[in-house]
Amino acid sequence: MKRSILKSLILGGLCVVMLSFIIAGSFFFSLLTDSAIDEKIETLKQNVPKISELSSIAISSNSTPIMSIYRSVIDSITANTEASIIVFDKSGTIVTVSGLNKSTYIGAPMNEYLAKPILKGEEYHKTGLLDDFFNEPTLTVGSPMYNNGEIFGGVVFNMPIPEIRSMNWQIFKNFVSMSLVALCFSVVLYYFISKRITKPIKNMSNAVTEFAKGNFERRVEYKGEDEIGELATNFNVMATSLENLENMRSTFVANVSHELRTPMTTIAGFIEGILDGTISKDEQDKYLKIALDETKRLSRLVNDLLSISKMENGEFQLNKSTFNINELVAQSLFKFESNINDKNIEVELNLSDDVLDVYADNDAITQIVTNLLHNAVKFTPADGNIWIRTWLTGKKAYVEIKNSGHGIESDKLKFIFDRFYKTDDSRSSDKNGVGLGLFIVKNLLNHHGEKIWVESETDKYTKFVFSLTVA
Repeated sequence: MKRSILKSLILGGLCVVMLSFIIAGSFFFSLLTDSAIDEKIETLKQNVPKISELSSIAISSNSTPIMSIYRSVIDSITANTEASIIVFDKSGTIVTVSGLNKSTYIGAPMNEYLAKPILKGEEYHKTGLLDDFFNEPTLTVGSPMYNNGEIFGGVVFNMPIPEIRSMNWQIFKNFVSMSLVALCFSVVLYYFISKRITKPIKNMSNAVTEFAKGNFERRVEYKGEDEIGELATNFNVMATSLENLENMRSTFVANVSHELRTPMTTIAGFIEGILDGTISKDEQDKYLKIALDETKRLSRLVNDLLSISKMENGEFQLNKSTFNINELVAQSLFKFESNINDKNIEVELNLSDDVLDVYADNDAITQIVTNLLHNAVKFTPADGNIWIRTWLTGKKAYVEIKNSGHGIESDKLKFIFDRFYKTDDSRSSDKNGVGLGLFIVKNLLNHHGEKIWVESETDKYTKFVFSLTVA
């Protein structure tokens, strides 16, 4: 069953908020109880001097009326503090109690574990079960009583813990009420935040669905500059690349189909003409030469496709050796002598005087130079110019092939090494290529770990430069 990301985010956020409130509430209630106990201890201790003064008078007088008044005053203190009181003399005998059964405790001995530390001058306070007096946990506070600097007895206050907690319960209920209001507000806020996050993700999901259907025009609109915005930007860049790749693929299929069909049709037509006698024996050599050229053209196309397949599948292996790049460039240039003369192109060859022995795959570099020279000759207009030069910088040799002509528009330079990419509209002579030459050049140099770049000015020139490692 499909589960909504938005619902998951809201549910997760709600659980986190609720858990936070539960932890905070528990800590708050515990802290509040501890604070109330500390405050109650201080409040009870404030009554010790008054009780000490009264107890000193009552115990020393040994008068029944005074003792009766004394016990009434102790009862009033109990009513004000909401705590039971036990007063005992220095022998540990209970003199009076308040909040407890007087007949049971007055005259009885005080528990030694309570009386002993108090009569030694120690302050005593503890929370727990005071078995001899209460059947529930209490806060017990004990202090010595002084008269003229001497201890003559002690006083013990007892307050049940539930009573202390009940005072905090109302405060805690208010906290819970405010927490629920904050929780509702958090849910609403989290909903809108989650929706803002999930909306572009949902748009990306829909766009991917469109991509699967072959529609690569879909884009994700998001104006934020956060991580989601960065993801949306990268997604749109990917979509543009996919769209370009699809366009290039469609163009490639059309071009390759044409490139395969045209020479095959030409070859088949000429052979049929020879066989059925339409072409006379005097002209057979002429048409057989044309058929041979078309066969070679077809072979080059297949070889280019096979080279790309090997490079992409990791089957391509370099066979490096040491050779002179100047000699290779000069030999490659001779292949185009006829084309150069036909277009009356002026070639300026400026080869470095340094010994430019490089370490690379000779066949691969020959293919690179041949492809670049082929493009230069093809796109140079009649009576144009081609400049070729080599030079040495550090441990790198550089080869530059530059030609005059229409050039390449700046917005198309970044695609020039892409597979299947053609610039027919800007380099109007290229009507037969399939956009694989420069892609192969780039990949061959990548396999060597070398660089190639292109510069161009419209209606002026186009220049390719690549590097090689000196032997």
